[in-house]
Amino acid sequence: MPPKDKVVKVAHILKMHVQAGKAAPAPPLGPLLGQKGVNTGTFCKEFNERTKAYIEGAVIPTKLTVMSDRSFTFESTLPTAAWFVKRAAGVAKGTAHRGQIWVGEITIQQIYEIAKRKQQDPAFLRTSLQGVCKSIMGTAHCCGLRIVLPDENLEQFEGKAKETVAASTDSKKEKRATA
Repeated sequence: MPPKDKVVKVAHILKMHVQAGKAAPAPPLGPLLGQKGVNTGTFCKEFNERTKAYIEGAVIPTKLTVMSDRSFTFESTLPTAAWFVKRAAGVAKGTAHRGQIWVGEITIQQIYEIAKRKQQDPAFLRTSLQGVCKSIMGTAHCCGLRIVLPDENLEQFEGKAKETVAASTDSKKEKRATA
């Protein structure tokens, strides 16, 4: 712990996406961290150790805080929604022409499973599961993935969807009546 008369201030905050288990002092990460005075070898070792539970190559959003004395801390979250969506659809790359060219398909069930995982992310802490699902659907659309209904249990899914829409419509009518 530094002495009380010496105050350590935040010098830099870096937000970056790093592949799990693949952080290395080589470009592009090494020079970026070196410019800010971070020991790249130490960062890479700690990052790879923390992310070894993830699938190697998963894109991890990371926030690195560099102090004035060259010490650092970093926070990592779950892999990006785009990584989850492309992995679920089995595509390596999204489209450059969203909404016009479709590169794959993803089911509502897959979106729901991804949303359950991403709901634990700090960005979605106060968001309902329905809101997270909508966000994941938007990500899928931007990646050029068509959203399809699952083949099995289609009648059951349609029944639940109709109930959800009816409940949503009723609550909107109640809000309008009270306003």
